[in-house]
Amino acid sequence: ADANWHSVDISAQIPVGTKAVFIYGYCQSATVNRNVDFSDATGGTIYVRGWTTAANGNSFFSGIVPITSSRLIWYAASNADVAILVAAITHYYA
Repeated sequence: ADANWHSVDISAQIPVGTKAVFIYGYCQSATVNRNVDFSDATGGTIYVRGWTTAANGNSFFSGIVPITSSRLIWYAASNADVAILVAAITHYYA
């Protein structure tokens, strides 16, 4: 990962009118206190944050991210040494 914001188009996975999604996953870094953030398409607020608590260990996260009409989710890692990021959407709320 790098330290930039990236969008993921989830319009094929959720219907029009979806208000929010539940996201969970894990991240891993060789360094403690690195984070991965998730935001809606406005990018103004971080709704879900996963952070590493031990070097080279898996750090799990979950939470609800609001969805705008664009049906995009934005994510960013705090540093390029976040080597692994796995995230899944399990529920959506209309």
